[in-house]
Amino acid sequence: MKTAITTYLNQLELNLQTGSAKEHTHRAALEILIETIAPNVNAVNEPTRIACGAPDYVVLNKKNNLPLGYIEAKDIGISLDKVQKTEQLLGSSKL
Repeated sequence: MKTAITTYLNQLELNLQTGSAKEHTHRAALEILIETIAPNVNAVNEPTRIACGAPDYVVLNKKNNLPLGYIEAKDIGISLDKVQKTEQLLGSSKL
């Protein structure tokens, strides 16, 4: 797992060094990290909308494609304390 996290962090750094990276730039690296750490799942970027909105990822069980959870990704440097109070995340409590 340590190698997977190191690889993820290295990719983020490479992305940031370009000077043009945004939230979506880092999603490929996050998908690889999730699926490396948990090989029994598929992390689907930009899945179909659900009742509470449009999560950035749905994490599915590979055996039966049932959702195990949802992920809302934010860009590097965005304060999660501020994001937590937004309508986007407050709506997620309706799950």
